[in-house]
Amino acid sequence: MSLRPLLLAVLLVVAGCAAPVGPSPAVTERDSAEPSTESTPVSTPSTQPSPRTSEPETTTSDPSVSPPVLAEEYDVRVAGGSLPVEYGLVFARVAVAMDRPTAEPPSVVRIEPTESMGLGGAEYPEFYRLLGFRVSEDRERALTAAAYVATPEAVVVNEAILADEAGAESTLAHESVHVVQYRTGAFEQLAGTAAAPSGSTAERLLQAAIVEGSATYVEGEYVRRYAPGAASPTESLRTRTANGSPAERLGVAPYLAGARYVDARVSDPGEVRAVYDDPPRTAEELLHDRPPGSEPVAPLTVRDAPRDDWTSGADATDTYGELFVRVTLETGVGEATAADAAHGWGNDVRRRFVAADGAGSTRTGYAWAIRFDDDANATAFAAAFETWREARPANASTVRLVRPAPETVVLLLGDERFVTRASASGRDGAVTVRVNGSG
Repeated sequence: MSLRPLLLAVLLVVAGCAAPVGPSPAVTERDSAEPSTESTPVSTPSTQPSPRTSEPETTTSDPSVSPPVLAEEYDVRVAGGSLPVEYGLVFARVAVAMDRPTAEPPSVVRIEPTESMGLGGAEYPEFYRLLGFRVSEDRERALTAAAYVATPEAVVVNEAILADEAGAESTLAHESVHVVQYRTGAFEQLAGTAAAPSGSTAERLLQAAIVEGSATYVEGEYVRRYAPGAASPTESLRTRTANGSPAERLGVAPYLAGARYVDARVSDPGEVRAVYDDPPRTAEELLHDRPPGSEPVAPLTVRDAPRDDWTSGADATDTYGELFVRVTLETGVGEATAADAAHGWGNDVRRRFVAADGAGSTRTGYAWAIRFDDDANATAFAAAFETWREARPANASTVRLVRPAPETVVLLLGDERFVTRASASGRDGAVTVRVNGSG
């Protein structure tokens, strides 16, 4: 994704989306690397040129902002091969549609072989793996990029997508949105606007939903106007994830949720900047079309009980948000049930605990507390959790749920002794985790 480091660790890449530059999903104290889709962007070749609509190439009375006129002024180099479409015209159409005709295109579109487009590491952080998010055993990297924008000067494209002219054009339109975002300071506008802690998974997922959702929305409008031979990007994403892996579902979720939110909030690509000017502060607002800032997070702390041989540092926490909760449940229950169970999310805090064993190594456990708006929402989540747990593979790690207060649930994962011996007590807003017995 064309996100700066302030937004990302590793985010997904599917056909028609951008890719980040950032650390691979190695295990960190905060488990900060964000999962990626496992899909490889192989397109179905098209034997016919994509049809064009008769929609005029300008949306203003000023002929100088006509996409063909703008495209003639561009000097975009194509390296590593040739494109099936004129990139300058694609970019100009996107810039004009977004009412950003002065945005400069990238200097180069670089075509790379598929084997050079791998991103991410060989596995996800431990917490994700415990929940069932894993890289397929037959893959050496977490993902294969269809295309990405690491800087506004270069769009990098996987040669595998170029056989499908309409699909390639759609992908290039998506990447062009990211170049415009770079050129117009969208990332700076979004920095620090999320209600979740800075650097948290919840912040990154939300900002990915805004950035990628708006790009997917504009891409969809581009397809409608100029490349009807290409598949609808949202429909394509839904098809890809209908029977996709948990990791693929989580990877695609920000695109779909973000595109739906942007589509509901604006009536034209030229209005997308309003979303950057006043973005949603939580995934709850994004998922339920609430006004920005209308759903403040509920107070919630998770404390480490002293003198129980298990310790947790102040930097061993993360927050995930309602979108992550929903997708996690979707891996074991239906989408409607998962959405209902995640509804009413108020806040969540995951804390990592470690204990030394006699062999000189450490054992790890996690307590993930989720506070809901009321008892009924917490009860709905607990019921869906039981179904989700029963649907897990027989060899899946043990996960246990405890309920220390009416609005709050705590999921215990990781080392078997931690999961079976840990308890959570307290009240809504303040939970203490203690591991009974020796470490």
